[in-house]
Amino acid sequence: MSNEKGFILPTTLLISFLFFIVFTHQLNSYLTEKKFYKEIEELYKIDNLQRLAINDIVSILETTEPENIAYAYFYYPNGTVKYSTQVLSEQSVLITLNCETLNGRKSNVRVMYDVNDKVLKDWTKY
Repeated sequence: MSNEKGFILPTTLLISFLFFIVFTHQLNSYLTEKKFYKEIEELYKIDNLQRLAINDIVSILETTEPENIAYAYFYYPNGTVKYSTQVLSEQSVLITLNCETLNGRKSNVRVMYDVNDKVLKDWTKY
């Protein structure tokens, strides 16, 4: 028993420490990736809200005479869109969208709509 040099304990501690570092790094990577996918999901929801609202507004503008609307709302399963329309001329209407998802992500968009050609022009996020 007098020949103990203490080789096993330091080796075990070193392996445990390396395992802990790798585990912590993997956990951090997982949490970062999870946040990233959550953000991407919110961006897709915002994009979906914008497209749904624009389609609904364009269908309204195609069936009725364009008019100035101070503010109106669309309620969708993923969130709410507050919009306004402003007639700039006989040919163009400025549409302003304020979108908000159920989780609180917000986005603002301005779109020019050509009434005669029935096309969207100048899509601007601000």
